[in-house]
Amino acid sequence: MINRLDEHRGITAAGGFAPLVATRDIGDSLEFFMNSPSVSGLGLPSSQTCRVVLRGPDLIIDAANEGFVRAAGRGGFLGLPSREAFPEVRGQGYFELMDQVYQTKKPLIGFMMPILFQPRKGAPMEEHMTDFVYRPIEDGTGQVAGVFVESYNRTEWARA
Repeated sequence: MINRLDEHRGITAAGGFAPLVATRDIGDSLEFFMNSPSVSGLGLPSSQTCRVVLRGPDLIIDAANEGFVRAAGRGGFLGLPSREAFPEVRGQGYFELMDQVYQTKKPLIGFMMPILFQPRKGAPMEEHMTDFVYRPIEDGTGQVAGVFVESYNRTEWARA
């Protein structure tokens, strides 16, 4: 466990971040969300972060970049509700935070947050540290269509 970092941890409302807008169907904007530096809330290139687009109230995984696939240690999750794709994350509060962003249209930022993750089916759970930004995605009418997730794995830094 990485307990010495408690004073650095926290989740805060991201007041400086506007919702992302998909003027057409959310699917038409996936390439933009996965690769554009202008959507980054962490100020890092997309090649160094995990990015995921979740659609609808069930948070269905519409797209994930290579960084996310590497961090997940497995594929096969596209088109699945996030809770079904990653059941080991249940009970850690992350799905509830994404639900909150979807329902309130208010982005959230997390710093140095611990997450237990199973890198592949049947493997033991591993503790990781992550910074993340959850941003609502609005459609052209201003309705929430999904949630954009960007995260950065801080585990190696935290263990150093």
